Amino acid sequence: MARFTAIGGGDSIGGSAYLYEDDTASFLIDFGAIQGPKSAGISYPRVPQSALDFMLLSHDHLDHCGGLPLVMREHRDMPVFATNTARFGAFFQLDDSAKIAEQNARIAELSGRTEYPAFTGGEAHDVMHEITPVRDSGWFEPFPGYKVSYRSAGHKRGAAIILIVCPDGRRIVHACDFSLHDQALVRGAVVPRDFLNPDLLVTECTYGARSLPSRAVEEKRLVDAVKRVLERGGKVIIPHFASTCQHIALPLARAGIASFLDGMARDFWRLYMEAEDHWCEHDIPITEEEQRLIIPVVGNGKKDWEAREDIKASHNPAVVIATGGMLEGGPAVGYVEAFLEDPKNAVIIPGYQAPESQGRKLIQLQRRDRMTFSRQCIRSDGSGVDVVASDYYVEAEVIPMHLSGHSDGDEVARWVAELNPKTVITVHGEPAAHEGLHQRISRLSGGIGVVSSKTGESIAW
Repeated sequence: MARFTAIGGGDSIGGSAYLYEDDTASFLIDFGAIQGPKSAGISYPRVPQSALDFMLLSHDHLDHCGGLPLVMREHRDMPVFATNTARFGAFFQLDDSAKIAEQNARIAELSGRTEYPAFTGGEAHDVMHEITPVRDSGWFEPFPGYKVSYRSAGHKRGAAIILIVCPDGRRIVHACDFSLHDQALVRGAVVPRDFLNPDLLVTECTYGARSLPSRAVEEKRLVDAVKRVLERGGKVIIPHFASTCQHIALPLARAGIASFLDGMARDFWRLYMEAEDHWCEHDIPITEEEQRLIIPVVGNGKKDWEAREDIKASHNPAVVIATGGMLEGGPAVGYVEAFLEDPKNAVIIPGYQAPESQGRKLIQLQRRDRMTFSRQCIRSDGSGVDVVASDYYVEAEVIPMHLSGHSDGDEVARWVAELNPKTVITVHGEPAAHEGLHQRISRLSGGIGVVSSKTGESIAW
């Protein structure tokens, strides 16, 4: 009997880590970080202590790749596979995480506490060099008797739905995270026609209980909102995640609107532009005109912070898309602080904001409410730590949107019914999302068995 265990990311979002076991081998898909509010910091799932024969990485979002150094430290001889884009993207994410952890450790030391980084920058570099790149959707053998094919997940560039054939012939589809609608850099996922009727489908249920607006409609709303702010002489700040800021910048560029790109989003922009080969036919090329209209914020002889101050101080309208997707850190916070008290300006929140995050708080406030941003800063002489808290009144327009890289419950249910697996295990969602997707699948295809995973519990299949 085969077993599936959501070590992390079962009945919650974050720390995705999925263990598959049978009599032949044990393998892992993803090992991500759990990102709570700033006060809680980052944590990680439990690293399996039993032998692992191989590992597959679906994509390079931090909640799927953020703990890679920990599991690879414990399982040094375990081969790991990912698309080449995800391999580089994971390095960007992990290197940044290591720098933040080192800074936090220094702050803890100056505050009289002891805090150790989970991993070092050197370990982040090692991850990139030790991952074997998957360069196309062809079949490969990660371990004797197993066959694997990566197919575009449509979630972001380099993200994969993973097809697996076990030595006894059983077939698995692992689909977490994925999107069935086109985005700026990648076309939507499709039903793998050569892999219908699998024995097991493991699928996300992020929005399993919800219906989302059409992405095309939301992109038009984005363009219209930005034009409206620019026409009144205002500035727009759009906080987003590093590897998908480009999915916001490109629709604007295609409407003829230039934008500044800041933070680690610049690294991903270079990666997407300089890629020598596209991983699959679902990747959408970037045109020269789009490259001209998306402007990475760089010092050009100045330091980065000076270039940012120039944008903030300028009287010209501007659009800035910066990392710090939930306003828990990153350059986006500084832009929000600079733009928030001017009614000509706007803050556009493009997607999901976790409970207790600064982004969630902002969209719940009304105009003229007070927003507090606080940060710990090491004194210039290194003698200690100061807590700097600044209050701002919400005068700018705050616009929530639903530009998600996930499909909603109805779309996922139709995709599942067409794929027609014998058993479905739902992951990566709150309990209500599991139940919502279960109901939608049952209405379309009552013969499919659906099981909701719980973090830490094993499911036999």
